[in-house]
Amino acid sequence: MKKVGLAIIALFVFLNLISIPKSADAAGAAGIDVSVVLKVGDTINLAAGYPKVNWSVTELNGSATDKAAVSNTGVVTALKPGIVKVIATASDGTTYTGEILITILGNVEEKPAAVLNGTATVNPGGSFDLTYGLRYVAGGIYAQDITLTFDSDKLEFDSAVSLKENKISVVDISKQTGKVRILAASLGEENANAANGDLIKLHWKVKANAQPGTAAVQLTNVVVSNGEGVETSLNAENHSEIVIQSAPVNKQPLLDLIAQAQTKHDGAVEGTLPGQYKAGSKAALFTAIDAAKAVADSSSSTQANVDAAVTALTTALETFASAVNPDKPSIPGDVNGDEKVSIGDIALVAAAYGKTSNDPDWNEYKSRDINGDGVIDILDLAAVAQIILDEYLAAN
Repeated sequence: MKKVGLAIIALFVFLNLISIPKSADAAGAAGIDVSVVLKVGDTINLAAGYPKVNWSVTELNGSATDKAAVSNTGVVTALKPGIVKVIATASDGTTYTGEILITILGNVEEKPAAVLNGTATVNPGGSFDLTYGLRYVAGGIYAQDITLTFDSDKLEFDSAVSLKENKISVVDISKQTGKVRILAASLGEENANAANGDLIKLHWKVKANAQPGTAAVQLTNVVVSNGEGVETSLNAENHSEIVIQSAPVNKQPLLDLIAQAQTKHDGAVEGTLPGQYKAGSKAALFTAIDAAKAVADSSSSTQANVDAAVTALTTALETFASAVNPDKPSIPGDVNGDEKVSIGDIALVAAAYGKTSNDPDWNEYKSRDINGDGVIDILDLAAVAQIILDEYLAAN
């Protein structure tokens, strides 16, 4: 059992703070700046003869913890790895309180290692970052040779940036298919001990055609060297996870096209007159609209399904547009579009007699303006009649 003397209580009472020298075990190597470092199973007595104190132990945020226990006499027992806060509150009527942080290390001895950290959930075409660093590595590291492998079908390596600017530099990078090698160096003797913790930010891109699922990035080989050129291979620890999710399906272009097609369908009239549509053309367009709506309404539609539906409906609209009867008869005087000039055409002109280009429904009747002067009158009737008679005389 580790014990702390009456000096601790004196500080507790008069400064409202417990301050215990850092233990001389793994704390130094781990770079942990806390008051006490224990290993699982260790105990320490914080009371040392000051009886009127209430003791408690919590997580750093004040919540309950199972990492350590403290007795009513101030004996702390380390139970699980982690950091806890031990709080002492005077019970003698004063308002003195104090607290101390205790770091608990696991029983397994920590070994020097190179570490790759980072998690990301990304869409195809997106980007993410991972972090490379060293842990529990003694000082005096002047150079590092770092190799990573990755899933080249899904990922692309972009760049590497030092997280310790002016202390550690990324000297050079070699990119290969599915592999990247990074050479880094500490900038001078005063920075050789900076090679610990997070050192390099690694930027990656997800390929636009990457399939959903996980994508691997692995730290596979790390060699470091001290100032005398002695090289050491480090254990590589990979704590990265990259999940590529399905890209969100953009249905808006399809929805806009459906609305456009529906408007054209609803406003169209089938018939033989100019500006009307050939029989059956509306039904064909309606079938195409219905198929497009099924894709738009389905939650399982992929972007490829939506794009194909846009193409199909666009083609249907083009076909529908080509089914409209021309504004002007293809045969002069053939107002009803039956490919002949007869009494029926005279009747259509007579039915529109008096219409002018100033009328709001002129577009419906302008094909009956045979001479194109903006008014349907006796001249147009005469023109159709003349065509009929000329054809009769020519045939007889």
